[in-house]
Amino acid sequence: WAHNMAGVFPLVCVSQPYAWGKVGENSVVAQLKAANEGSAIENKPYAELWMGTHPSGPSQAHVGGNTQPLSSLISSAPDTHLGGATSASFAQDLPFLFKVLSVRTALSIQAHPDISLAKTLFQKFPDVYKDPNHKPEIAIAVTQFEALCKFRHSSEISKHLHDYPEFALLVGKEAVDQFLTKTNNGSADNKDALRSLYEAFMRASPDAISKNLEALLTRLRAQPSDASSKLDLLLLRLSDQYPGDVGVFSPLVLNVMYMNPGDSLFLGPNEPHAYLSGDCIECMATSDNVVRAGLTPKFKDVDTLLAMLTYSQEVPQVLKGRETGEETDTPDATVLVYRPPVPEFQVDSLTVRKQYTPKTTTGPSILLVFEGQGTLHQDGVPDLALEKGSTFFISAGTNLRFTSPSGDLVMF
Repeated sequence: WAHNMAGVFPLVCVSQPYAWGKVGENSVVAQLKAANEGSAIENKPYAELWMGTHPSGPSQAHVGGNTQPLSSLISSAPDTHLGGATSASFAQDLPFLFKVLSVRTALSIQAHPDISLAKTLFQKFPDVYKDPNHKPEIAIAVTQFEALCKFRHSSEISKHLHDYPEFALLVGKEAVDQFLTKTNNGSADNKDALRSLYEAFMRASPDAISKNLEALLTRLRAQPSDASSKLDLLLLRLSDQYPGDVGVFSPLVLNVMYMNPGDSLFLGPNEPHAYLSGDCIECMATSDNVVRAGLTPKFKDVDTLLAMLTYSQEVPQVLKGRETGEETDTPDATVLVYRPPVPEFQVDSLTVRKQYTPKTTTGPSILLVFEGQGTLHQDGVPDLALEKGSTFFISAGTNLRFTSPSGDLVMF
């Protein structure tokens, strides 16, 4: 293949060894990477597999007999590979970053900036915020998955201030009283009171944090095991993972989400969240901007986080993939579409039992074979074998057909 011709290009992708990742064989990331490269799995964390052009983990594309960065393949003929509209809208770069995550210990409590804040942060602190882009993202569970996301309703937070007195002491009487008064008055708009409460909690002194955390843990550990709620056990687990971190209290103010394989969560800008455990497919705008404030040994930018959050209170929607009208379930294949409310990306989950011909896309795609075996067919070009871990960049406008004689080909 010449670079200026559209087509399907095998990728070699970077895995990130972040400390929170699952270790060795337990990691879906490790299994996919090792299968794709025919390499051994080492006894180290394999946290994220990055498929895309982001400079912190750029994919390499096989072009002819050589490899080159995917970004240079695209920039050699952006209109061909991205399609004219995508190329024009997204400055001749791939508009999304595709990932697999294998989470062993909790990720930091974080939020991602919107476009205008991202530009400001990138200008002011380019060593921390490495690009000027926003980072809306979707997570699709592929194993049982747990996450924290968005603030709980006031009634639940009030109950936790009562049931967990150590939390109320940490926040302080003034912020607690203000919050409870507003809540008890049935005030629908609790944003200011919630913000004051969260601020008091996030800005608590190291002394107050360690004293109240210690008191909480002592009390929870002394309970008979059948008296411990799911929430109690989560607090104990987080404190084992991040001893002394104020973020251990976070599940008392943020919703705890339990997701089954196929469930998805959309994370818009300026909403607090943290993944806790499990494996997921993730897709986002091409950015690595993260404002962190807890459950992390990394730099905590508490001021920015407190200022940027929306403080909206709702249980996030967990969405299943949708069957689209023209590609519903057939005996030959199932296609589920995850379409978030942003223009940069959508994710399709494909299960091919016999054969499937996708509609030709007007933009670029990345294909990941999650499990099973099959073949990718194109007109006038040799077939490509598909097996677990195989990853491809597909130029805009490329016609494809998938077959799976064994009937178990699962792709994203």
